[in-house]
Amino acid sequence: MFRIQEQSNYLAKIVKIDNLHPIPDADRIQTTLVDYNSVIIGKDTNIGDVVVYFPVECQINSDLLSYLDLYSDSTQNRNTTLKGFFGKQGRVKCVSMIKGTVKSEGFIIPYGQLQEFLETYTEPVIDTSFDYFNNIQICQKYVPTPARNSGSGVQVKSTNKLKNILVGNQFKFYGDTSHLKQNIHKFNLEDLVVITNKVHGSSFIASYCLVNRRLKWYEKLGLRLGLNIPTLEYGYVWSSGKPKSNLPKGVESESNVWISGNGSFYSEDIWRREFEKIKPVLKKGFTIYGEIIGQGVQGPYTYGVEGTKMLVYKITVTNIDGDTVALDWFNLKKFCKKHQLEHVEEWYVGKLNQNQIEFPEQIISGLTDLYLDRRTPCGNPDEGICIQRLEDKEWYKLKSFTFLKKESEMLDTITETNE
Repeated sequence: MFRIQEQSNYLAKIVKIDNLHPIPDADRIQTTLVDYNSVIIGKDTNIGDVVVYFPVECQINSDLLSYLDLYSDSTQNRNTTLKGFFGKQGRVKCVSMIKGTVKSEGFIIPYGQLQEFLETYTEPVIDTSFDYFNNIQICQKYVPTPARNSGSGVQVKSTNKLKNILVGNQFKFYGDTSHLKQNIHKFNLEDLVVITNKVHGSSFIASYCLVNRRLKWYEKLGLRLGLNIPTLEYGYVWSSGKPKSNLPKGVESESNVWISGNGSFYSEDIWRREFEKIKPVLKKGFTIYGEIIGQGVQGPYTYGVEGTKMLVYKITVTNIDGDTVALDWFNLKKFCKKHQLEHVEEWYVGKLNQNQIEFPEQIISGLTDLYLDRRTPCGNPDEGICIQRLEDKEWYKLKSFTFLKKESEMLDTITETNE
């Protein structure tokens, strides 16, 4: 049974081919569009074929790649006389061919090949997304092995473990920003939207929320005797946006101090540094989400920043019951102005159809033409845009192909460093 164990932007998807696009002077390849992503496929693929699509920068099951003889190192393949094009990491890369005129943003295999590998023959359910089949992981987000992990964080031990300090529904991670291409059906031309620059940095969260108090022995005794002893207090929690451990980087309250050893990709604790900067503006229940950019964060993507700085893109307020509301874009800007914080750069606010986009099917192409493939102040390809329907305050991202290709090249460098 196909299933989703971890919701992400890196799920495989069962699709039926409904479009084919020839490539001039190419006898063996053509392209197709899957969720507005152009993918290079063989000329033996036909309209109506059922295939499995893997998105860029997902990592495919190594046994599946070996079974299909797709590794470039033939010794890793089932048939050691055959060679494919996947490196040992099994990454789906963003590539271009024929002097950059043909691009590929994903990888496709026939659905029947996956069935053979799994030794199961079930009718395909079109548009099914998945990362697992039963207990077999088919794909996941590719995460490079950290090349720099000495860290400068110092772990301050507490008699409470971190998981016992946090209160459910108080501190909340942001998670992945969903791809616009996969969610374009949620947008109408009359929608009021805000479009911002998407920067290439490291996600950041800081919150002043309820945490569990570390009780003294006599307070624990008082609780057993039925006395009204406070068990909660407001404390500061800060973190990267999507840690593998699902635990924040640090907690600081009147009775608790817990700061993790860094053990991350970066050589210093950039999250704690940014937390200390904004700590004075955090009010009870407030959580600030942002992106850290600058020196040493994402290689050449410094954006001309000396040191580092944090750009805010979301602010929420959580009450004592765990109910959360997000500030709308206009109040977020007011909050930032009042407290001298920077927010992500605004590029457009208004209706989609007042943004040189006339038809629903033009939304992706229109936004691409208007905003993508720009350059950052440091001369690198701009990552792209984030767009939000002002009505529901949900962000979606649209990355440029030029950036995706650059990102793949940077990941190649990281991968080679760690091999």
